[in-house]
Amino acid sequence: MKKLGIAGILIAVLAVFTLPSRGLDQPNENVQKLMRHKLEYSQGVLEGLCVEDFPMIVENTKELGNISKAASWNVIETPEYAVYSAEFSRAVKDLAEAAENKNLDGATLAYVGMTMKCVSCHKYVRGIRVAAGESVSPEFELQTVLDLTLLLPGPLCTQILLDLGANVTKIEPPAPGDYMSLWPPLAGSVSAMYLALNHGKQQLTLNLKDATDREKFLEMVAKADVVVEGFRPGVLDRLEVGYEQLRAVNPRIILCSISGYGKDGPLSQRAGHDLNYQALAGVLSLSGGDASTPPNPSLQVADTCGGSYAAAMLIMAALFERTTTHVGQHIDVSMSEQLLPLMTTSFANASVENRDPQRDGELLSGGAPCYRSYRTADDQYFTVGALEPKFWHALAAAIELPELAETPHLVTEQSEAITQRLVEVFASKTAKEWTAIFAATDACCEKALEFNEVVSHEHWVARESFREIEASDGSRLKVPKMPGSLAGMNRPR
Repeated sequence: MKKLGIAGILIAVLAVFTLPSRGLDQPNENVQKLMRHKLEYSQGVLEGLCVEDFPMIVENTKELGNISKAASWNVIETPEYAVYSAEFSRAVKDLAEAAENKNLDGATLAYVGMTMKCVSCHKYVRGIRVAAGESVSPEFELQTVLDLTLLLPGPLCTQILLDLGANVTKIEPPAPGDYMSLWPPLAGSVSAMYLALNHGKQQLTLNLKDATDREKFLEMVAKADVVVEGFRPGVLDRLEVGYEQLRAVNPRIILCSISGYGKDGPLSQRAGHDLNYQALAGVLSLSGGDASTPPNPSLQVADTCGGSYAAAMLIMAALFERTTTHVGQHIDVSMSEQLLPLMTTSFANASVENRDPQRDGELLSGGAPCYRSYRTADDQYFTVGALEPKFWHALAAAIELPELAETPHLVTEQSEAITQRLVEVFASKTAKEWTAIFAATDACCEKALEFNEVVSHEHWVARESFREIEASDGSRLKVPKMPGSLAGMNRPR
């Protein structure tokens, strides 16, 4: 049974109630009461409410309705604001009625609708505050994203957007929904991978093949900013919710389509996965050494770099452009094509030298002694990235091999002999010993961490690079935060 989150409602409503306007710089008593409610929900219901909790939903949505009426909805006396107030009150009533009738689907839809109305109101008030010359939080915190995607590329993209402040609703088809949720290992009732990519999102089930559900979806699109989808090109058009239909109900909507090969071209309708996309882009031709079979990449670079991050970047560019054009657009993301710019330097070198790159034999792929991994005495690995002469000289000093500083460190005829010498040197000490030696030396040398060492490494601990999310069975998963820092933005959740 899917769960129904409600903390997001209170947080969004709180954002509206506490906007300073017309001299109301401090939350009044009712808003303070709402804040206490928000804290209670945040502590106990972040993962949502299920059918057994309907009595609590009834009680608290009624209380929320009473608070909203008393919390100065009319701080801005305009007809538009009155409409937002009335729509929100109706949404509160719809949620309470659905809960009383134990209608999970109806309650879920009312919850999503209430949150979206709060965000719309937040945007309206924000516009008034900007016009009045007030300093406000980044615009992106107000964006509403509808996520129609499955598996990895799209969900990671919208998870990035959520961590940057967007309000994300994941819309899945009827059972089994997103089939990644069934993949082992499970964290509670769903896949650990699924939970990592979708925590914090509102969830809704809609069958876009059904006319009634399509109408519900279009009603949501009318109030949204971004729709992200990962179907094969043309599927949304056949479902009668393509870009033209979305634009008809909301000219400002941005539709981002993520596919393997893009919306046009001879392979546009071809099925594929990350390994296929890397193969077509030529990525697999760059590694593998003398092995007869190219290695299976451990990271889904096409899905993540070519899909998730590229889509997030283009969505934010489209949102920025919309601030001047006031209209949306359709973004076409080809995961395989997005890999090509990642190999810009390889293509540039090949053009000049008129040859294919050598597998594991180029400057940055293992052909130079200054840029590769070396096995240690305890069968671990130490990485050397001493590309610049000053780091090569520092490396020579640290390993007490001064003559190394006078040898060529890039790819030359001597590379194999120099590499062999470094193989012997690094094999003479353990990884722990080399770590101690290089701790005081700025030579671009680091131990290659085992996977189970990463989370507890002092650097990532100091930067708080991981967060915990809770599964339905109470177990906790550690997953990376969205990296980077933006001043003034609430992140990550």
